[in-house]
Amino acid sequence: MNLVPQLDRRIPISKGGEHLALLICNPLLWPGLRKIVKSAWPVLKPVAAETLANASDFLRRKCRTTLVCLDINVPDCAGLTGLSLLRSEFPQIPVVVVSPCADSFSIGNAMALGAAGYIPESTPYAEIERGLQQILAGHRWFPSLSPQDRVHDRDRLMASLSPAHRRILMGFLRGLRNKEIAFEMGLSEKTIKHYITVMFRRLGVSSRAQALILARDIFAGPNVVKDQLAKLCSMAGPKQQLVL
Repeated sequence: MNLVPQLDRRIPISKGGEHLALLICNPLLWPGLRKIVKSAWPVLKPVAAETLANASDFLRRKCRTTLVCLDINVPDCAGLTGLSLLRSEFPQIPVVVVSPCADSFSIGNAMALGAAGYIPESTPYAEIERGLQQILAGHRWFPSLSPQDRVHDRDRLMASLSPAHRRILMGFLRGLRNKEIAFEMGLSEKTIKHYITVMFRRLGVSSRAQALILARDIFAGPNVVKDQLAKLCSMAGPKQQLVL
């Protein structure tokens, strides 16, 4: 899997003063990440944080932070929710996601949530170094996936979902509330909430917004979504407005 730079003029990198790189990661990843960051941009001073809470406190006090590397497996990160929180509070700082996952849906989620880059843990050091150099030069940097990879990942996720989970996802796309989904499926709202919890776990997400990003890819675009809706609505009452 090759990693390619993608130009993004919205990520400014300051050239003067002290440069700090905040590495939010498991202690086992710290030595390797520190070495790569120093090699990619020697003027950077790597600083470690073992939790998202500690990292956020550091960023509020240190306005000269140039880069954040986020290991999504830190205890309080909750997957890509940590990325969302960082991008919301510190939108001026580029955040690079470090993850054991290399599938198109994980990468696409990170892109949609505003990551400056995505580093699968299996990536060779030399490629990570080149990628960080691209990011610090004002680019975005993500794994390049073939169409076959995307189809395989979509099929894998579809296979992990039950028919009930798929109908719930379609309900999300239609903008339905849990209560409305429960009514259409003839189930209690409590049961729907349980299904959603299981579905989030299988999809590797932690919120409805993240599930919606995946749902748009899983159902392969508006045309397929509309076809699926026509079938579902023929069984479950009048059509609702589609939210894309």
